[in-house]
Amino acid sequence: MADRFREVEETFALLREKFNDRRISEREYVDSLKQLRIKDEEGRFWMIGARTGKWYTSDGGEWFEAKPPSQRDK
Repeated sequence: MADRFREVEETFALLREKFNDRRISEREYVDSLKQLRIKDEEGRFWMIGARTGKWYTSDGGEWFEAKPPSQRDK
């Protein structure tokens, strides 16, 4: 599962670079980030914040910042 988080982090970095270089619009950027959401084995959803680059998780309620499995051993 941690590999999936790392893949999303890499894709996020590429998308952010494209957005910052104005190669994609804000709408394309946000829509692409929505496609990167992950559902873990415990049923929690994870996503990277478009502006912060930080991970957020939700169990169906509010979103809150959290460390994903890919960053727990750092």
